[in-house]
Amino acid sequence: MGMIRTIARDGLREAGQNRLLWLVAVLLLGTFLLAEFVGAVALTEHRSVQAALAGTLLRLGAVFLMALFVVTTLLREQQDRTLDLVLALSQPRSHYVLGKLATYFLLAVALAAACALPAGLYAPPDALARWAVSLACELWLVAAFGLLLAFTFRQPVAALAGLGAVYLLSRSTAALVLIVQGSPFRHTGWGHAIVDYGVTALAWILPSLHRFTDASWLAHHAGDWAGVGLVLGQTAVYAVLLAAAAAFDLYRREF
Repeated sequence: MGMIRTIARDGLREAGQNRLLWLVAVLLLGTFLLAEFVGAVALTEHRSVQAALAGTLLRLGAVFLMALFVVTTLLREQQDRTLDLVLALSQPRSHYVLGKLATYFLLAVALAAACALPAGLYAPPDALARWAVSLACELWLVAAFGLLLAFTFRQPVAALAGLGAVYLLSRSTAALVLIVQGSPFRHTGWGHAIVDYGVTALAWILPSLHRFTDASWLAHHAGDWAGVGLVLGQTAVYAVLLAAAAAFDLYRREF
């Protein structure tokens, strides 16, 4: 447990020393200014429009910053041989993975709380709390995927591209399933069957991120805590699976 705490503490210190805090501040300020501008020119439902815009921009910006931080820091540790020194210790390699996930969990909570500040100007406290909890879960899953892909590809462009593809597919699988299975112009044949089964398989394998951090929670006060419970359960399941996969990849590699 000592190694896990040390890695988590060093990760938080690194997050505070690089430009992540400045980028978060730019995100918050830019979102606030743009939401205020849109609210000033909107003809009706000013508050709902501002809440939806702020929620969308904050989610996308926070996901981008988390993905960028996770991938770049992990690959830098591999390139400057810091990871070799850590793994040379007489501690299980799984402790390294758990320490990183602990770091990312704390960062996800802090980043979600920071994003709740401007979003709270346009949404009631209950809807804001649900949105912030869901955003923290979404950011932690993005970080866990980034951890696995950084170990797998070892190149920043490939890892970020893979993470972006996974995120977009996880966000859009439900819509793809509806398009493929609900189209009135469905064709019969092996080609359509392959697409149908492939999209359905993706929907089962990937997390249902379309259920996470919905902007309508802020704009129209939709959703409830039961939905947040499903988000928490899904986050726990995928975090365990991704941690196990990352630890397995770390054990089988020679650094």
